Amino acid sequence: MRCETPCYTCRSTTECLSCDRTNPNNTAILFFNQDYKCYEECPDISVPTPSKTCIACEDPCVTCENLPDFCTSCGEGMYLHKTTCVESCPFLYFKQDDPRYCLFVGEISLPVPFTILTLILSIGIGISSFLKGSDKRGRE
Repeated sequence: MRCETPCYTCRSTTECLSCDRTNPNNTAILFFNQDYKCYEECPDISVPTPSKTCIACEDPCVTCENLPDFCTSCGEGMYLHKTTCVESCPFLYFKQDDPRYCLFVGEISLPVPFTILTLILSIGIGISSFLKGSDKRGRE
């Protein structure tokens, strides 16, 4: 069977077994064996290798980047935490549903006006104590 570009070897007229890298006009040289096709860039469910093949993302990753276990999205019931898929988010992270990922909440930060007011009151109390003349034990 004669293969057509982008296939170099093929199993049918629509399914490749390898990509044609001899034709300079062919830019689809990355082979993905899950669907027997050649691509210019690997589909987001896979990552390229130095040997010009696309390898599928590792379970439970749905999509990945750079490495097959460097997840960018997760399957049903899983949440993306940094670059891995987890069933439940760790401490200080909360589940977000669309898209499913763990959102860092971290320490509670007080609003700036409240922080400034607290600082002013603390300084005022300190100055007041100093002007009253009390000693370390609170006696006048």
